Amino acid sequence: MAGLTKLSNNALSNITALPSGIPTGKVGQITQGTLGSRVTSTSTNASATGLITSITPSSTNSKIYLMVNLGGIRMSTNTYMSLWLYRQINSGGYSELRKLENGMGFINGSSIQTWGKAQNYLDTNHNTTNQIDYQIYFAYNGSGTNVHINVDEQEWSTITAMEILA
Repeated sequence: MAGLTKLSNNALSNITALPSGIPTGKVGQITQGTLGSRVTSTSTNASATGLITSITPSSTNSKIYLMVNLGGIRMSTNTYMSLWLYRQINSGGYSELRKLENGMGFINGSSIQTWGKAQNYLDTNHNTTNQIDYQIYFAYNGSGTNVHINVDEQEWSTITAMEILA
């Protein structure tokens, strides 16, 4: 690859700016919420999981980058799970921000299946410097009996929020 130069660790630590033309958004802060206990849904309505993180942006035009990692999702044959990202600003009540998954499911077979799930989202329209709470909601549907997150309580779920400065 022409034009690439190998840099020593010492040279890397002395970099103070990016070359022109590369976006310069910086991370202002990072918060993370964890969920280490099992949650179950037998409802077809969106239910709170308790997986929450809060962040207070330093600017109304910064962006919030969210990373969601769910561990130990379990469901049985013909069972579906929907996932949503909800947002609450300044304790004003949660409302749906984005549907992350519509009908993730296990259709064929006659056993139980367990796996993890990761989703990312960039919140560009919060327009506030008040505290923002983000929480994952989920619902069950299908002919099985329920859906679980953190089914054996050894898989932890996380939600991470990073403020990207304007």
